[in-house]
Amino acid sequence: MLCLAGTAAGDPPELRTGLEHPAHVVRFAGRLVAAELDNHLALFRDLRITDVQRLVPPGKPFAAPHFLAVHPRDGLLVSNGWGSSIVALPDLNGAAATVFSGPVNSRLTAPHGLCVDANGWIYVADSLNSRLVRFRNLAGRDWQVFADHQRQVAYGRQLVCRDDGLWLANSFEQRPGLNPGSGGTLLHIKDFASGEARVVARFDEKLTGIAALNDNQWLVGLWRAPPVVAVIDVRNGTTIRRITLPAACGVAYGISVLEDRQVVACLGTEAGGAGGLVVLN
Repeated sequence: MLCLAGTAAGDPPELRTGLEHPAHVVRFAGRLVAAELDNHLALFRDLRITDVQRLVPPGKPFAAPHFLAVHPRDGLLVSNGWGSSIVALPDLNGAAATVFSGPVNSRLTAPHGLCVDANGWIYVADSLNSRLVRFRNLAGRDWQVFADHQRQVAYGRQLVCRDDGLWLANSFEQRPGLNPGSGGTLLHIKDFASGEARVVARFDEKLTGIAALNDNQWLVGLWRAPPVVAVIDVRNGTTIRRITLPAACGVAYGISVLEDRQVVACLGTEAGGAGGLVVLN
């Protein structure tokens, strides 16, 4: 079981700066890689955020990259939010980027959450289409749309693929064309093909990031000020604890588990604060 703590006993979590509005961070090709909303990927050595380099592939395909996933064949996948595409980088040179926008008759619109399961399926929260999709490769092979019989998927943010299924941080946004509702829900989809989703927990706030601490407890990011992440028990949907992050964090967004450390990417503040990373343990 992973435990949560501040930088020392009783200390609040610390915001580590040096990035520009990071939305999510993963490890790929021996580096930590953060998706920065300012249209870069940031590459750095470790969680001290040293030796930061910015990657913008030729042709500048990024438009507010949000979430990242590693595919065993296609390399680093980037959900290109306002570019309405998925960008794949086979390495961190950036010269051979592939861009996939969906089939001609079913284009992605503002994709956010992104994950890859053990069988190589690529899952995407296609946010402004209020749907989840999956496909086999960056040519869109075996493209499928989650049936969502109960219209439970609205504006999806972080997606997590696990052996027990697909988990989604779902928010209800007041935008035309999206499935209606209020607040946010954590959804668990055991079988994508069935079209059924279980609401694990409900919140008054919109949801951002999610990460499993163990089989029973998850971290959930809430879109609110001051920035907060919650620890919830997914067996009954109850909140065990809320952890307030530094105000300069702004919005607590994508959550990662890197070498058993829980890392929250913070978008920054409306006043122009650049955000950074908060390591919770």
